[in-house]
Amino acid sequence: MKIRSILATFASIALSASSATAGLVAHYTFDDPTNLSTNTGSATLVWNQSAGVAGTNGMFAGAGAFVTGTSQYWMNDFSPAAADLSNFSVSMHVRGNNPPWDDYVSIGIGTDVLVLERNGIGSCSLYSAGNPGGTNSAALGGSTTITNGNWHHIGVVSDGSTVELYIDGVSQGSSPYVGTGTITSFQIASRFGDGARAITADIDDVAVYDTALTAGQMSWLAGNVAVDSPPDGTPAGAVLTIVSSVGSVTVGAANLSASASNTLQVKTDLTGGSWSNLYSFTGVTETNWVISTTNQSFFRIEAN
Repeated sequence: MKIRSILATFASIALSASSATAGLVAHYTFDDPTNLSTNTGSATLVWNQSAGVAGTNGMFAGAGAFVTGTSQYWMNDFSPAAADLSNFSVSMHVRGNNPPWDDYVSIGIGTDVLVLERNGIGSCSLYSAGNPGGTNSAALGGSTTITNGNWHHIGVVSDGSTVELYIDGVSQGSSPYVGTGTITSFQIASRFGDGARAITADIDDVAVYDTALTAGQMSWLAGNVAVDSPPDGTPAGAVLTIVSSVGSVTVGAANLSASASNTLQVKTDLTGGSWSNLYSFTGVTETNWVISTTNQSFFRIEAN
């Protein structure tokens, strides 16, 4: 086991590491204003209709500006796609102070869909329309305000047994999901099949996965562009230990994935600032460092 000396500081622990592989079936970044419907996901999809959507500045680069009254909606049928979406996850970023009960996205089987819509308290709720086998009459309601003009992350995860609502990377609760078969319908900015419940909002980085992502992966997606296998912020197995002595501390990392590229990071204030990279490493399952100490700091292992 190699010992490495790095100037830093001492304190406590946070962990993140690699996640299970997830298939990014559909990914709409809205970065190309000349072709906003470009899909960089793995599935071959053909839009049924995409109209009245303009390009605007996004959470990451470009975004789609949806405006009620311009006959806009963004509809797709997943039926021809060679993708099993019996388990699925949806991640997207939204901005705007739209009226209550308008839909950000609808997803399901035919016109029986789950809908993510703006609720009456300026947040987002998950409802069922028809019989998709998702939420019942008691909707999953969020309380985090998303209509303040800032970008916010919203998402849905289903493992085939439950369906769960996320806002800004945090779970808002779950409900039984009794739907069968793969989802087929997917529509952004209004109710599937027509322009009802059309919403006025900016929408960015819409991603559909063919698996149920973890809570850690949804948390990561709240602040990052979607990738095929999002990192998981709360993995099982990874261990970070700290042993202090006069003037120094030994930081040890164990139970790491040898195939992952990892970075030891540090910061001095968990309420602000950014993590600083101390040492990057790969191809090992355990290692440690001797670090000079001056005052309190926080360490974590980040999987890249």
